[in-house]
Amino acid sequence: MMPWVSHEIDRPIRRSGSISTQLMMFLIFVVFPASWTAFAPVSRIHLERSDQKITVTVRRCFYFILPYYTQQLTDVSAVRIETYKGVKQGYNAHLSEDQNRPNRREYSEDNSELVLSNAKGDEVRAPIDSSSLETTQSGIEAFIARGEAGQFSVSVVANRTLFLLSFPITLLTAVYVLIQALAVTRLLLGNPYWPFSVELANQMKEIARARRDRSRP
Repeated sequence: MMPWVSHEIDRPIRRSGSISTQLMMFLIFVVFPASWTAFAPVSRIHLERSDQKITVTVRRCFYFILPYYTQQLTDVSAVRIETYKGVKQGYNAHLSEDQNRPNRREYSEDNSELVLSNAKGDEVRAPIDSSSLETTQSGIEAFIARGEAGQFSVSVVANRTLFLLSFPITLLTAVYVLIQALAVTRLLLGNPYWPFSVELANQMKEIARARRDRSRP
């Protein structure tokens, strides 16, 4: 006998929330983390030399590993870095310097892109953080100059700060998946909400059924 079981196992399962609540949870726990990691993506760059031609594939990923945008270019011959200077935050170009002074703040961060191109001028790009510019560019240049068949792969982040913040943010999705998994498990096996085993769930169903039978006249 399990004295701590005090509820009916086979009773109808109530809905966990309204459609609007479920939609709000999906937006917060799934869409927001996906958008965050897509805004500052991890880019996976893969170069392969075959028949003396280098083909590069650049995949931008959200959730660190799921590609949402892919670029490919053949006959790659050069790599370079393009940097876009940050802009003044809180600065109004239509006002004078004296009028802008009370609202003036720091410049925003510089943004950089790794650009791989061929002799025709075709390009593929990957956003890259300034901390890994030199090592990534030198590694790709060394592979291009080597002249031997082979492969070279590297992953770069668009912004290291946003990348580090992505880890706690993506935990929201992990929590959402856990909640949904528990809900499905409860639907299939019945209470308790967290079924430690199928055998335990079946035992609790039998207890509830016996109590229901005893209560009948």
